[in-house]
Amino acid sequence: MSIAFGGWGQCEGFAPMAADPEIRAKFVKNTMDYCLENGYDGIDLDWEFPANPKERDDLTILIREFREAADKLGKPFLITMAISAGSWSGDHNDYPAIVDDIDWFNNMTYDFYGTWSSNAGHNAPLYASQESVNSSIRNLMRKYKIPAEKIMMGLPFYGRRFRATSLYGPSTGGEGVTYSKIVEIMNEGGWKYNWDDVSMVPYLTDEGGSEFLFYDNPESIAIKCAYAKEMKLPGVMIWAIGGDMIDGRQPLLDAIGENVDVLGR
Repeated sequence: MSIAFGGWGQCEGFAPMAADPEIRAKFVKNTMDYCLENGYDGIDLDWEFPANPKERDDLTILIREFREAADKLGKPFLITMAISAGSWSGDHNDYPAIVDDIDWFNNMTYDFYGTWSSNAGHNAPLYASQESVNSSIRNLMRKYKIPAEKIMMGLPFYGRRFRATSLYGPSTGGEGVTYSKIVEIMNEGGWKYNWDDVSMVPYLTDEGGSEFLFYDNPESIAIKCAYAKEMKLPGVMIWAIGGDMIDGRQPLLDAIGENVDVLGR
């Protein structure tokens, strides 16, 4: 079990801490002490995101100092980090400098479209003509030389709702909607189920032809687990656990459980 730091909207403290050698050293020591005292097996760093080369280099130093502290323990200690799925993620991270110190990268392979987008598109397409889960993973492996065994594929337990009249057409909205809420919306009626044979994910369109709901379901989750096996990834990570809770069951988590044995073989 690891302890995580940061997350979207909770990263203000990273830059000043990592920039100051004294504060950084204290943070590393206090974190390692806390982990040892409370039975944690590692840390996960989720700095979203270093804003310039100085912050990127400070993150590299922070990671290296955590690895040096971990190596002194004389037992395994995980150091992982969350990374953006976008092709521009290399602007935030010096992958060649940190790849040996990181046990695995939690690749956030979702949010390819959202409230910031001017067009309506899939939240997490496995394949696409532009950016996708597949292009992100292959970019990490080919451009940044990150070994497959260090890349975790992200699976979203939520989708995004857009006001638009065509797939990839001009849009507004893009708000996040949990899978459990999406199932509730489907059960209320007024929506048509669609499957994208290219992106390998489902989506809903409203009867009025003015809204789209992009998401993952058990079928697309199973396909992505099979893809993870094909790419020889060590596993998958979820954002966020509990987003698929329906009447005491978790159909997306069940789909992972039914297919997770394919990973790492």
